[in-house]
Amino acid sequence: MTLDHHVQNKNEANLHKYRQIEDFAKKQGAVFYPAGRGIGHQIMVEEGYAWPSTLAIASDSHSDMYGGVGYLGTSAVRTHAASIWAISNTWWQIPPVCKVTFTGTLPKGVTGKDVIVALCGLFSNDGVLNHAIEFAGSEVSLKSLAVDDRLAIANTTTEWGALTQPFSYWRDPARMAEAAMCNESPGSTSQPKFNHQRLDDLFANQLAADHGAKYSEFLHLDLSTLAPHVSGPNSVKTATPLHDLVARNIKIDKADWPSRPWGSRQRASNRYFKGRMGSTDAKAYLASPEFVAASALHGRTAGLGRYAQPKGWSGVIRWGGGGAREEGGMITKEEASEKVIATRQEALEKVVTQLDGMVEEAEQDILGSKVTSLKLRSPNENLAWFPRTLRRSDYLLRYRQYEHGRNIPW
Repeated sequence: MTLDHHVQNKNEANLHKYRQIEDFAKKQGAVFYPAGRGIGHQIMVEEGYAWPSTLAIASDSHSDMYGGVGYLGTSAVRTHAASIWAISNTWWQIPPVCKVTFTGTLPKGVTGKDVIVALCGLFSNDGVLNHAIEFAGSEVSLKSLAVDDRLAIANTTTEWGALTQPFSYWRDPARMAEAAMCNESPGSTSQPKFNHQRLDDLFANQLAADHGAKYSEFLHLDLSTLAPHVSGPNSVKTATPLHDLVARNIKIDKADWPSRPWGSRQRASNRYFKGRMGSTDAKAYLASPEFVAASALHGRTAGLGRYAQPKGWSGVIRWGGGGAREEGGMITKEEASEKVIATRQEALEKVVTQLDGMVEEAEQDILGSKVTSLKLRSPNENLAWFPRTLRRSDYLLRYRQYEHGRNIPW
């Protein structure tokens, strides 16, 4: 159990509540981390509770952060969490799964925060709402995402609308062992959890999707084309490349912590919306810690200068989510639908024309003379006997019935 919310409140009522929680943890034999030790999700990772290929439930909506180390984390409301504690089991409806595949490698000056901010803005049609997400990609692409980048991406998928998501954990045992076994946090209890036996077992039995696994959605993002992005104002569905926002020269009144009831402010945390940062008149932006720090120093939107935009850069290459990849970028879901409809209608009109000819030939063969037949100029004519939806099997079946002398109406 850990205390990480409202820790700046030092009034007696809040401190009394904290003492009650600590007493309860001791009575239950639970490990307790007091206020100031750190954010609970971070402790879960640092202390080895979040272990790849295992499952955790936590009473916080950002429990999906554990997916950054291949650990399936999901949230439950506090009453639900209490019931799990009481009866030791629960039930879930298995959600649809969206597969997000990374290609390329992350450029210098671009962070995991930029990745998730861009994903929220580029794929903003609620396509991952109430989904589980599987982050995948080549070993080279995934290795370009450091552990803290993965954790930042995983943590903010909640704002994207997802329920949970596991990353494919990195395949470099030495790198993982170094990160896991050199933890020197004050009061750490992690050493018994991090040991060579657990690491050996982990790499011998790596978790992977089943062959032929089914997904409801496929999204792709080319990391090498990604620039630093900023989310907002006041919505993760709006993401702007750093250079565009810097060019606007927006004055920043507060960075990270709001204390004024007006102006524009930037935040490097995971959640923000209109009014949450203070006044409903304020404009809030969500960005990487680097961007927030640089903007705080300048008093206006600014970057650290570590990112160099490639020559000829025209935007982030991505596809999926109802769209289709095309030369020079991506078409939207609506544009793709229009193309599909136009193509199908053209094909259907060709079929109708061919069927007209077949019916005319059949009439000549059966009746011995040419009979004037009804010409269908368009499949959309509202004829009383014409079906509103057409299937190839309808045409074939009815033509064969007519050919054999049976007149079966539409």
